[in-house]
Amino acid sequence: MSESPKQNIRKKFREARSALSAPEILEKSKRIAEELFKLPEYKTAKNILYYVSFGSEVNTHEMIKASLNAGKRVFVPITDLEKNCLHISEVIDPDLELAPSTFGILEPKKECIRPAEKNMLDLIVAPGIAFDSAFNRIGYGGGFYDGLFSEAGVRAVKAALCYKMQLTEGIPVKINDRKVDILVTETGVLRRS
Repeated sequence: MSESPKQNIRKKFREARSALSAPEILEKSKRIAEELFKLPEYKTAKNILYYVSFGSEVNTHEMIKASLNAGKRVFVPITDLEKNCLHISEVIDPDLELAPSTFGILEPKKECIRPAEKNMLDLIVAPGIAFDSAFNRIGYGGGFYDGLFSEAGVRAVKAALCYKMQLTEGIPVKINDRKVDILVTETGVLRRS
């Protein structure tokens, strides 16, 4: 069975991203954090949902700590494989409260879960594998963030973090796919008009 165009893009960009060295990831992530923190939407946000990075993703660990130090409330996703959705939990001390969970991604330990309503979020900082100039995204294929973006009551600004090398053209779109509002790269910010 041949791979779909989406699977081909996912494979190509995962491989390209995985070729980055640890120092490159940290350097680019630091520049992406600087761009994120300059956004008016970040400055005014009181409640921010961050993905917790793993592997070669744009590293969010220091961003989470910086946002907590700036007095913002920070939330992280919990993957619910049974319902195929994301729940959110407030995090206060990521070093103590997070442990490897679904797919090996850090999530709150059971005793540290502080459930929250998604409609209180001001900003969602989302991951992805590839993005295009129409603000379409390709994630890991589970549809978790598309589901979150389309939930009733979720009015948060959706900002995706990515390396400039993750930008491409003509991502194939299905009916359930959701766009992001802002792309934050190490070379600057792109906004949906």
